[in-house]
Amino acid sequence: MIKNDFFPKKTYQNHKDAQKSLMTIIDNYNLRRPHSSIDYLILNDAHTLGE
Repeated sequence: MIKNDFFPKKTYQNHKDAQKSLMTIIDNYNLRRPHSSIDYLILNDAHTLGE
């Protein structure tokens, strides 16, 4: 589930534009945003540490 903070408040012209925006939101969440519940690591970094 995507948090409401990550959704831009806009209306998309078509499905392709909405999908492109959603992929950007997911990438930002997984690759750039530190998470307090895992000592402010980025999700991909935390996953790599667990390997």
